Amino acid sequence: MRREDGADIKIINDIVVEALYLIHTKRKNHKEAVHLALKKYRIKNIKISRIVTGKVHWILKYLYFLDYIINRILRNTSLEQLNPYLRSLLELATFEMIVRNVKPPIATDSAINVAKRLRHFEFIPFLSAVLRQIENKWKEVLDKIEDEELKLCIINSFPYEFYKIIKEEWGEKIAREIIKYSLRPPIDYIRVNLIKTSPENLCRSLEKKGFILEETEFFDVFRVKYKPIPLTRTEEYKKGYFVIQDLASASVAHYLDPKPDEKIIDMTAAPGNKTFHIASLTEGKAKILAVDWKCNRLKKMKQIAKRLGIRNVEYKCMDARKIQGKFDKAVVDPTCTSTGTFQKYPEVKVFFKYIIKRKEEYIKIQRELLDKAVKIADIVSYSVCSLLKEEGEENAHRHKVMKERRFWPWDQTIGFYVAIIEGRS
Repeated sequence: MRREDGADIKIINDIVVEALYLIHTKRKNHKEAVHLALKKYRIKNIKISRIVTGKVHWILKYLYFLDYIINRILRNTSLEQLNPYLRSLLELATFEMIVRNVKPPIATDSAINVAKRLRHFEFIPFLSAVLRQIENKWKEVLDKIEDEELKLCIINSFPYEFYKIIKEEWGEKIAREIIKYSLRPPIDYIRVNLIKTSPENLCRSLEKKGFILEETEFFDVFRVKYKPIPLTRTEEYKKGYFVIQDLASASVAHYLDPKPDEKIIDMTAAPGNKTFHIASLTEGKAKILAVDWKCNRLKKMKQIAKRLGIRNVEYKCMDARKIQGKFDKAVVDPTCTSTGTFQKYPEVKVFFKYIIKRKEEYIKIQRELLDKAVKIADIVSYSVCSLLKEEGEENAHRHKVMKERRFWPWDQTIGFYVAIIEGRS
């Protein structure tokens, strides 16, 4: 087996299992989990990192489906009661067998070999027995589901509890449409950094390298239809000519319509996409205050700003609910359940029951931030990457909404809500 950067290709599954273990035990998102797993195995090879990240991403997309099958086979116990490494091995092997159509003996042997390298020899008899049953009975498990809506959720690996909430808020038709997008890959968008280049020059440069780009409704945002290499590996990205930003997220700055002579505050600034978009649209001339209560996130923003050539942003580490002053415009994009990002971050589906428990806590902070914003700014942009009305429309409609838009997965974006609200007179 060929070795790359000291890493044997065959240990890819070992790293995948380690990442799944961290997701189950530490509730890490898939990128953080992969990063920590690679660090543990001392892997720096980019190719292996990409393979592992992709594999973990797709296992998480299918995890609700996989766990349902495995739990029905286990009967007298559940995945939550198993050793997290054993659980991860079962999920990996079941994914290989059912989703990737790897021959069952190969998928089983692969999981057993990982168990051996982990020195969990006690897992082997259990793994062999359960995976043999999965091979023979998984279709029967699906056939036994009598509830048509539950079956639709299982097949599309979409949490039934999530579906019921969406159905209650938006109706059955929209809920079913959302389910259809559960297993589809996310769409890449790039936003041109107008401070460093023009849309024409960037497109010309990337297209020469084999990228296929498509125009969108916003002149500085392009859909990436084909990429020969990861966007972050391009010289254009490294030089700050563009950022990776979803179309829905990019709508915020466009709808806010910032002007070069305005004083603007981003009350929830990190990681900085919306702050820097405002700087880009105003040619680096607007006076922008970026506020966030996590100082380390603001430090990262400053590093990104340097790469993007943005110098007209002041940074303030504090709770924006306590900010004083008067502004022409304000951006409020607070922490939310992130229920609209399930295509890009499938862990939203995995952790749904934990995320939804924090909904009321999120809504309280969202409302306090928005209430503060309308007191200190003439015009406020309010947005959330949530599919829930309580976090979107219901929060915004407590004030005078001048413009609003709801983005859905079938708009080829994340699920997103944005409103432009009238503030102080």
